[in-house]
Formats: sequence, C-alpha cells, structure tokens
Amino acid sequence: MNALTRSMENLHKKEMLAYMNRKLSSLYIMDTLTGMYNRMGYQQLGEESFRISGLNKRKLLILFVDLDRLKYINDTFGHEYGDMAICAAARALMQCSSRDAVPARTGGEFVLIQSYQSDEVSRELVLRIRRTLEAEGKAQKLPFPLSMSIGTVVTDPESALSFADYVKIADSRLSEETVQTRAAR
Repeated sequence: MNALTRSMENLHKKEMLAYMNRKLSSLYIMDTLTGMYNRMGYQQLGEESFRISGLNKRKLLILFVDLDRLKYINDTFGHEYGDMAICAAARALMQCSSRDAVPARTGGEFVLIQSYQSDEVSRELVLRIRRTLEAEGKAQKLPFPLSMSIGTVVTDPESALSFADYVKIADSRLSEETVQTRAAR
C-alpha cells in the first residue's frame, strides 16, 4: 500500500511539474495583460512564419501599430485607463486578424503578422481594425476616443530582406503616418 501511495504521489508531482513547465513556457512568450504574444513570442513565431512563407513563395502582411495618445491617457486618466486602452487595441487586432495571424504586443507597440491576400484586403483590414477599436472605446464608455497609427509592409519571398528588415520598414511607415496625423491635428 505504501508503494502504491508513493507511486501516486510521484505521478502527481510529475504531472504538476509538467503543468508548471507548460505555464512557464506560456509566460515566456505571452503578454499577460493582453493575451497576445509578447516580444519573444512574436520574434520566434514571426521568424518561423516568415521562413515558411518564403519557402512556399507566399507574401506576408506585417502591421506595426501604435495606440495614439497612450502617454496622454496614462498621464491624464491613470494607468488603469491606459491598460484598458491597450487591452481594447489588442482585442481589435485579434478580432480582425486572420486565424493564421501572429498578434503581439512589443512593449508600447503592437505587431500583427498574417498571410497577405491583396492590397484591397489589406486596406480593408486596417479600416476594420480602426473601426473595431473605436467601437471598443465607445462600448467601454471610455472618457477619450481610441485611435491607432498603423504602418504596413508586404513581404516579397524573392527579396533578400530579412524579417527584421520588413518590421523596420513597417515601423518606419508607422512613424510617417504618426507625423502626418499629428500635422493634421
């Protein structure tokens, strides 16, 4: 009976250890606030998606996204509201993205990587994300409007550019859009 009890305890310990290892692995690549991938997860999965798309001669769409006025929201309304805005942006991105997408929060920005279909579908995705974010803010009755700046790039499987190069291009386009948006205000 003692041997059976020890065996059951050992089995339970092994199961708990396996569970804790899975939990730690998840925390390693997941952003706990949004449920999206974190920087580590996006780098691992984004690189893998990029490699596979190159092998299959398929294009990827990469979006580099910044939640507008987040510093103002945090400074004026508090970090609780800033977190609510971040979560709303994450929900909008995840809700609008395709099933094969890699949505990630990389600190203050977001990255979304998914299969490219066409320029028209990409433009519609950006508009849908923005509309969904606006609706999220209104549904939560936030005391400020939610908007985001988005830089996009489409990969070329024939190009010598790396995944990091494409992300930098999307980031650069985000910066250009941010400057244009601020100038229009």
